[in-house]
Amino acid sequence: MFAKLAPLVFLLLCQLSSAAPEPSALEPTIGVVAVSDNAPTVIWIDRSKYPPKAIEDGISGHVLVQFTVTPYGGADNVQVIEAHPKGIFDKSARRAVQKGKYKMKVVDGVPVENPGVVVKLTYDVQPAS
Repeated sequence: MFAKLAPLVFLLLCQLSSAAPEPSALEPTIGVVAVSDNAPTVIWIDRSKYPPKAIEDGISGHVLVQFTVTPYGGADNVQVIEAHPKGIFDKSARRAVQKGKYKMKVVDGVPVENPGVVVKLTYDVQPAS
């Protein structure tokens, strides 16, 4: 009987050993890089919202987000202009940029809007060390 089950047990063990690591064994990080020439200094951006399903599945990717920096250092008109993979990190990236704080543009001593700013948020999940 065991001889008949041995190949199935072997295949099952091979599949289990090649499965994605447990979410608790993964370390997610979110990086931010300015892409456009008019990008302001990022004072603070929320890097805590790595999508739980992406962590669970071990998915990494990036999102390009375009927005306007307000005269008060906030973000307005936030739009995802590119995402890979699509739909996985879009909501997290929009939320991170919307909650962010930025150095505003100053013209003649007066803070003004800075439209067309583009930043790239990189989502990476690696095995914890």
